[in-house]
Amino acid sequence: MVEKSGAGHSVGSVQNIYFIPINLFMRPSRLTPILKYGGKNTMTRNVIAALMLSVTAAAVANAQTNAVAQEIGNSPTYAQVRQLIREAQAPEQFRFIATYYSERQMTYLQKAAEEKAEWERRSQNITGILAKYPRPVDSARNLYEYYMLKASETGALRAKYIRLAAPDPPVNAQ
Repeated sequence: MVEKSGAGHSVGSVQNIYFIPINLFMRPSRLTPILKYGGKNTMTRNVIAALMLSVTAAAVANAQTNAVAQEIGNSPTYAQVRQLIREAQAPEQFRFIATYYSERQMTYLQKAAEEKAEWERRSQNITGILAKYPRPVDSARNLYEYYMLKASETGALRAKYIRLAAPDPPVNAQ
């Protein structure tokens, strides 16, 4: 039989199951921020504000990139030159490529001159035979040699495209 507890409820009976509402465990203090600030509407506003901020930041970054590109001028990128080399057929295009390689050669020669001065400066401070390789003087010499090699390579390419830009010489008919 069913025993009665002191509060008037029966213990062990299937007939007397009590359902406790789930919102009983939620304190009103947890609900007040949602009710006070508008719940989902605030969340939507925050998402829209973050989206607008990111779009604005992207637009500013794009504008700065365009400004830097205009400051640099019309110097083409390496990829653009490679594409022009593949497609070039007119003498003007070959002259443009020759000019590009001429500018590159001048840059390499300038860097080589700087490294030669650094090489000479560092060669005055040579340490003993137990110095670790590469010594600073070796690094400067290697950079000088690298820049001179690149300058000679770009000089050869410049000469090649100057020859291609030149009109065909008249053929002697003898």
